[in-house]
Amino acid sequence: PRPVRWGGEGVSADGKASLKVGETLSLNASVTPDSVADKTVQWTSSDEQVATVDEHGVVKGVKAGTGTAAP
Repeated sequence: PRPVRWGGEGVSADGKASLKVGETLSLNASVTPDSVADKTVQWTSSDEQVATVDEHGVVKGVKAGTGTAAP
């Protein structure tokens, strides 16, 4: 595994954010060290009934609840 740092506008220092149903949040990731050849990041959601995340790191609130989106 390679280290990945991620965040986005609206994400707090502890990595948390709140979304209302229908709202979106764009996450970004950086893979380190710079010498890593494959910097592909695959985003996942812990509960797609609460929040989805697409291949570009865009999280969308689906319904009330708690979930995790991470690379």
